[in-house]
Amino acid sequence: MAKEFLLGVNTTPPDKTLPETLATNLANINALHDKCRAQGSKKTIALHSC
Repeated sequence: MAKEFLLGVNTTPPDKTLPETLATNLANINALHDKCRAQGSKKTIALHSC
């Protein structure tokens, strides 16, 4: 799951501004949390707990 997390964070194009990149990363993290919760998992993704 950590690998999926890292891939999700690192897929933002380099031409985006920092705020856009951070917003996209946050959206990706939230999407992973939602996916995790939907599966009823109690695992931790990176440092964030579902």
